[in-house]
Amino acid sequence: MTERKVDDNDYNQLRNNIVTLLGTGNANRGYGQTVKSFRAEEGSRITAQQWSDLAEDLSNVIVHQTGSFPNIPQISDANIIDLDDYNALLASSSTLDTNRYDVAISRTVISSKGAISTTQPWTQRAQTNLRVTFESSNDARYFFNSGGKIRFIASRTGGTNSPQNGAWTNILNSVGNLDFNYTNYYNLTNNYQVWFQQNISTPYSANYYRIEMISDAPINISGIAKVIDFRITWEDQYPGLTDRVDGTLRLEINQIKAIGPLKDQTNFSIKDPTYALYPIELFGTPQKNYNLSVSKNTANAGNDVFTVILTTANVPDGEVVPYTISGVVSSEINNVSLTGSFIVNNNTASQTFRTTSSEYITIPVPVPSPVIIPVNPPAVQPPPEPIPVPTGRIELTDISGNGKFTVPAGITRIRATLIGGGAGGSSGSEANPWWSGGGGGGSGGILREIISVTPGQSITYRAGQAGLGTAGSSPGGQQGSPGGTTRFGLFNVAGGRPATSNLNSNHFNLGGLAGPGGANGQDGQSRRGESSSTNLMAGGSGGGVPGFSVGGVGGPAPAKFDFSVNSRQLPNSQAVTFPSWNSTMNQYAVWGPDIRAQRFDSQSVVNFPFTGNYTFYMQADNSGTIFIDGSEVLSAAGNFSTTYTSVVRKVTAGNHTIRVTGLNAGSWRTDNPAGVAVLITGSGTIAANNGNGYRGSGYGAGGGGGSGGRNDSAQGNGAEGNSGAIIVEWGPGIG
Repeated sequence: MTERKVDDNDYNQLRNNIVTLLGTGNANRGYGQTVKSFRAEEGSRITAQQWSDLAEDLSNVIVHQTGSFPNIPQISDANIIDLDDYNALLASSSTLDTNRYDVAISRTVISSKGAISTTQPWTQRAQTNLRVTFESSNDARYFFNSGGKIRFIASRTGGTNSPQNGAWTNILNSVGNLDFNYTNYYNLTNNYQVWFQQNISTPYSANYYRIEMISDAPINISGIAKVIDFRITWEDQYPGLTDRVDGTLRLEINQIKAIGPLKDQTNFSIKDPTYALYPIELFGTPQKNYNLSVSKNTANAGNDVFTVILTTANVPDGEVVPYTISGVVSSEINNVSLTGSFIVNNNTASQTFRTTSSEYITIPVPVPSPVIIPVNPPAVQPPPEPIPVPTGRIELTDISGNGKFTVPAGITRIRATLIGGGAGGSSGSEANPWWSGGGGGGSGGILREIISVTPGQSITYRAGQAGLGTAGSSPGGQQGSPGGTTRFGLFNVAGGRPATSNLNSNHFNLGGLAGPGGANGQDGQSRRGESSSTNLMAGGSGGGVPGFSVGGVGGPAPAKFDFSVNSRQLPNSQAVTFPSWNSTMNQYAVWGPDIRAQRFDSQSVVNFPFTGNYTFYMQADNSGTIFIDGSEVLSAAGNFSTTYTSVVRKVTAGNHTIRVTGLNAGSWRTDNPAGVAVLITGSGTIAANNGNGYRGSGYGAGGGGGSGGRNDSAQGNGAEGNSGAIIVEWGPGIG
């Protein structure tokens, strides 16, 4: 077991990971719950109570995601903790962040938020609207970040047994529950987008069930929307009025929300939004048809029976249809009233009459042409009013400190989003006894404020400058520089911090801390070892400002590479051997196409894959020379039966011209051949981008750290961070 003290850096790094999830966070992080722990002051001693408070915050995140409270090791006032325990907690906090949208089923509650239905038949379209309003955009973030969902359940039941009805029933049943979650929330804009659509199969493939979404935020990647409108459509494009949809069409809205007790006996608390579900509006409602007929055209005197029949189409069961009989008197039909009503059942109704014993009559009931009575669709509430959105936006990026923003005419409130500068990445190191990649720079912080202003007011601002990355050097790494503070009037937010070290002064492997609300840089890989060739470490990625930027990727870990090229790969040459030569000569010796020639001269362009030291080997009968880019590297003479001559030269990566010459001092004979043998080898490392960290994208991004252990004269460079900015918005949607 390895023990050491928990210092303020350890504590703050772990706490920052936890409270970003549990507390207010920013954008797609933050559950909005009460945080018990406080940030430790630099250089302060961590008490047992501080650790206990932090453990409680961590427990509350874990139980929310998994449903079970964990066992977290405690420390005494001597503030000693097992190193493995601490590293496990740090890794756990990273896993919790990856799974931040998870919520245990046992810690959710499902509640109904309304339902709407219609029994009116329709042929073209049925449509309704749902508006969901949160008290604030933060309440919306907390709801979705903690696993909240809005569930849509549509169904069609009853009605006639028709293929059209059956197709609609099957498709809605197969769709089942549709859950609007965090992904959909952060994809919202102030234009309608299709969130879901499912078409029915042939022959009704033109029919579909669709849900569209829109919000009060132009772009909601950072979670500023608090009003969401949904437009729900059942579209029926199958031709013909008679192939209608009837029965009961129903839409139910449910809410899934996080709940549950926390460590301090309080409860996980998320505010409900309000739900406004509008009546279903019908388009292409079928027309009602009424037809009258009689069972016979004449009736005999003396209790002869005849029936008047009403046949209808698109008339619901139970509808009352009045009638009046004219052309006869009541006494001719057993004194029955000449007025009455049909009650429709399954699109038909009838009434039976009987003649008196003394009368012979002609049935006076006419047989009319179909009567078409248009029916208006039911009155519905108007669709939601268009959502007001900000009418102005500007991004301020001047880092001089002399920037001025002038409030537009008629504007009394603005929303300002301040983003601090990102820190630069640190370079890698191969200083004994550790090898490490440089840590990524922390992102700038983020601050959002609604500010009361007056038209024409001038506000001074300064965007935080980018922190600089550092160039790799051997053997020790270099620390990047911090990002600058962003200021807007009386408000400010800090920039990111560069990487620090938990090894020694030659290494900066720990990812830099972010400004408030930002994301920390990631640690560079590190390892203790005896040889840099076995310790090839990647740099850590920079932190990004959630919703606004992505941190730079750390420098890739180098890959070990063995290089070899020999003289038998030269053009215009042929292999030669001779019993008196040693094994190296017989393995690599060549001469020109004319084996009897006194001289040999050949050259080739060779790609050297890495910058580093290469060994040049040569043997010759009688003599030979190696040149690189026109400069002599090595000569050999008469050593064909003994051993090779060698020299080490540093060669930069890339293409170089290798020339080999040879001389046969005497005349060629079968017992006096000529040959030159050349071998060039090298072992080194190759890294993408030379092991340098990459710069991030977007305001306030931290730079990636450089790789370490490249086994040459320089380690990977840390990348520059990105400068901060102030985003100002104004208009009727602000406030």
